[in-house]
Amino acid sequence: DNVKATFGASDDLQIYHDGSQSVIHDNGTGNLHIRADNLNILNAAATENYLTADSNGALVAFHNGSAKLATTSTGIDVTGTVGATTVDLGNWTVTESAGVLKFATGGVNKMKLDASGNFTVVGDVTAFGTI
Repeated sequence: DNVKATFGASDDLQIYHDGSQSVIHDNGTGNLHIRADNLNILNAAATENYLTADSNGALVAFHNGSAKLATTSTGIDVTGTVGATTVDLGNWTVTESAGVLKFATGGVNKMKLDASGNFTVVGDVTAFGTI
């Protein structure tokens, strides 16, 4: 405890245990780089993944040992529920507040859907079929 392995002219990088926790402390200029073709961050017993990253492949985040978020060549895959109050879809944003979904473009609400199923639209409505 409290013995530090130090690196750099000004002890820029330190690895130590302070009696309560283990620490990798980068105190220098620039970024801390961890270089590996395949990286796994695991629990202390090495029985559960927290994060994996594969060269030219996916970065996967885990919860309680189960993959929940993974990058793909086209975006991301999510396993489970996504919780959000606002989703930015480029030209459109969808916001939920007090059970009401609001659809906006250019910062102006254009449509609203409430929990009772009432749908309000600003502007003209073009419909095909029965309304």
